[in-house]
Amino acid sequence: MSGDLTSPVLAVELMHSPDELTGIVGPPGDNRRVAMMRLTWIDLLFIPAYVVLFVLVGLLLIRQRLPWVGVTVIGLGLIGGVLDVLEDLDIIAVLQGVSITPRHWSLPKWSILFITIGMVVPVYRTFGEPSLRRVIGYLAAICSLLTAVLGLCGVVLKTDPLIESGGKFMGIGLVFGFLFFATHNSLKMGLRAALDRLAQLPFFDLLAKWPTDEVTDETDTVSLVSGR
Repeated sequence: MSGDLTSPVLAVELMHSPDELTGIVGPPGDNRRVAMMRLTWIDLLFIPAYVVLFVLVGLLLIRQRLPWVGVTVIGLGLIGGVLDVLEDLDIIAVLQGVSITPRHWSLPKWSILFITIGMVVPVYRTFGEPSLRRVIGYLAAICSLLTAVLGLCGVVLKTDPLIESGGKFMGIGLVFGFLFFATHNSLKMGLRAALDRLAQLPFFDLLAKWPTDEVTDETDTVSLVSGR
């Protein structure tokens, strides 16, 4: 695969020449081409989701008295989304036989995304937060920093495997970032309080009242003893 990359999607994005396409997804009619086309259309649907995420994070940074960082994150997120759309359109075209490569869109897209992810790190400040939420925030921040450093080094040094490594850490960082934001209310009083609130849900109350075999056995035993 091109540049010792393990991801066929990234290999297509970073092709230096259209001639590399056959080595990645096979000749026309190959099932791998069909799968790549499907993944590209799915990616087009996913792009608005991460753009909205960057906009929301940018607004949060503005609320945290980091207005220029927030505005920059919003702007870069929007630009990255546009470049991602243009990249996907080129991938669709090359899969259909057009002699082009998406690399001229992919490199600036990845550069902008790596920079944006690095700028998001201040969002994960967790002073005064419960310990579990601090751990989630630290992991999200570390993954974001690794994303920016590895990814940008890959772009500057023209080393595609480093770009791939940055992309992997970006995925992990986004997962921790989602957990960090999703637990803002549920973990604000700590893990024990969150578990207590969970135990109060009707579902768990129903389970607590569910009849068990032990009760039935005990009743049968009492009946047998009484009958003697």
